[in-house]
Amino acid sequence: MSKSIIKNTIAKMTLNVFNIIVPILIYPYIYRVLSAKSVGFIDYSTTLYTYFSLVGLLGIYNYGLREISRYRDNHVKTFWVFRNLFVIGLISNIIISILYYLFVFFLIKDPILKKIMYVQGIMIIGQVFYIEWMNEAHEDYGFITIKTIIIRILSIFSIFVFVTSNKDYYIYVIITSITYIINNVISFIHVKKFITLNPKQLFQHLDLLPFLPSLFLILILNNTNLLYTIADKTILGTFFNAESVAYYGVGQKVSEMIRILFLSLVSVTIPRMSYYLENDSTAYKQGIIRLTRTTILIIAPVVFGVYALSDNIVLLFSGKQYLAAIPTLKIFAFRIIVISTEAIIYNQIIFLFRKEKFLMLINAGCGLLNVLLDLIFLKILTPEIAVATTIFCEIIFQIICLIYIKKTLNIETGLLKSYNLRYILLSLFFIPIILFIKNNMHNTISIIIVSILSCACFYISVLYLIKDDMAQQLFHRLTHKKDI
Repeated sequence: MSKSIIKNTIAKMTLNVFNIIVPILIYPYIYRVLSAKSVGFIDYSTTLYTYFSLVGLLGIYNYGLREISRYRDNHVKTFWVFRNLFVIGLISNIIISILYYLFVFFLIKDPILKKIMYVQGIMIIGQVFYIEWMNEAHEDYGFITIKTIIIRILSIFSIFVFVTSNKDYYIYVIITSITYIINNVISFIHVKKFITLNPKQLFQHLDLLPFLPSLFLILILNNTNLLYTIADKTILGTFFNAESVAYYGVGQKVSEMIRILFLSLVSVTIPRMSYYLENDSTAYKQGIIRLTRTTILIIAPVVFGVYALSDNIVLLFSGKQYLAAIPTLKIFAFRIIVISTEAIIYNQIIFLFRKEKFLMLINAGCGLLNVLLDLIFLKILTPEIAVATTIFCEIIFQIICLIYIKKTLNIETGLLKSYNLRYILLSLFFIPIILFIKNNMHNTISIIIVSILSCACFYISVLYLIKDDMAQQLFHRLTHKKDI
């Protein structure tokens, strides 16, 4: 366990910052070059593609990351797990690719949608080489960061050069699809750093059957996640129009970009927490409480900042033709904190304890409730109502999980501690601060920059004055480069 979580977090956050910058550069350009209808078709196509993609992946990423993290010091065990998971992924993605293209050929009637889906289908084939879980399990975040940044820069350049009008929506889909495949292939080649990629050895002495029950369980679990935002977009696209999917997508994309940036600490600690759970239960329990507190400390101000700046963000991000997406983003802002804390409960606790059956049942139940609520409100359904029902169901899911891990697993998250409430209350002051700035400034970019700087200064100053110990620890570790 020689690699520092701080160093991994910095590498991961560097990548995530870049992944924020890319959409900030690309999406405003795409939203202005392509029509709302074209963007809606792409989002709807991506939604349909996702159903097949998840089945092809079979939950291999989640399972592989968990198991390799536990046994990575055992080269023989690691290679055996990798070989079996790779072959299972090869078989599943080939089968799903065939089914996907049959679905598109026979059931998709709209020529534009069909054209987009034909191109996106090559990404399912490219999933054969999706073994990033191997690199993440070995905490090789430096490689992942450098590789992804280089590939994305080339992708950005290609989009600006080749996508210049609304008719180029097809080229845009081709570029994004090829980028995904190249990223996977390079990662696959890189794993020779940890294991042998000799074809003869890869396909020798396989024992696939023992892996299938867990993988199918995780597959079902991952598919229950489709019953939330993916189901919302499917219903909006099926019963309403492409524009409503586009408005929903704007809010979702912005909130997802921000959430991903600040979840670096959560994602890079999965291998470490898996190792601790296997070897040091005390360190694991302390790590969960610290991780929850750090997440609230960072995410709470972001939520209220996004809420107060939602109109400016939409204008900057997608332009005036997407002003209808502002209410959706306001609601999505609160989802950031819900799914951020849920990520810890879901991935760092219940999944690491191998309680996939419980997760599957509860997640499916709450997801079906979300679909039911969407259908109940179908006559008045809007992107805003769809987001609200999703958040409601995700909160119910989280409450049930908190009760379960407390009573069954005897794990304390510290989520409801007073210091977390303090971070939320402090962040509430961002709303009047930003309103004051808006009343005295009119330039969108200036409002966003001044608001971020002002709110950050306020938040950090108050935490310093009240001597918040977690904030002090984070600052100390960052400045002294110590391991967590």
